Amino acid sequence: MIPELFKLTFMQHAFLAGAMLSVVLAVVSFFVVLRRLSFIGAGVAHSAFGGVALGALLGISPTLTAVAFAVAVSNAIGYIGNRGKLSTDTAIGIFFSLSMALGVIFIGLSKQYNIDLFGYLFLLTILALSVVISIKIVGIVLVSALLVIPGAAALQLTNRYPLMIATSIAVALTATTGGLFISYYADIASGATIVTLASAFFFGAFVIGRIRK
Repeated sequence: MIPELFKLTFMQHAFLAGAMLSVVLAVVSFFVVLRRLSFIGAGVAHSAFGGVALGALLGISPTLTAVAFAVAVSNAIGYIGNRGKLSTDTAIGIFFSLSMALGVIFIGLSKQYNIDLFGYLFLLTILALSVVISIKIVGIVLVSALLVIPGAAALQLTNRYPLMIATSIAVALTATTGGLFISYYADIASGATIVTLASAFFFGAFVIGRIRK
């Protein structure tokens, strides 16, 4: 029996485009990670977005959750950068993507869009523009994540280049298709879900890689 979502034309296009994009970006991700080219200019401060959104969702001070989120992310970046097989900038790229994705999910789960949250993040005078830009940011973050996370996950599991490329493609395809399924049935942002799922695969691969040592 064909799942309901495959009967929808836009979902058929989403899966097809997602699969094609995943393969291309996963192969590029292999070279990006090996040559340490990922997100050199990104900073830990971007993780505050996820913290602010979490505070809004829980109904507590966004400042406190933003600080806690940034501290947790900075320590995690330092640990993975020092203990794993990745450079620090690759770890930053992973957590930047994850933090932005979680922020979008937290905002989506919130029953009301608190005007203070948007004022805190973007200033009230450009609220309308910020909403439009934030939609585009999800796409940018998705592409950026698929340029880093699949290759990073594969590097944790193997040093053989052909197998690394194959693993990178598998991670990207699984995260994309799985994320589309989850986002459709859970009614949450697809881009953010894909990034979060891909990040989960990376953390799983990181743990497996540490156990093997």
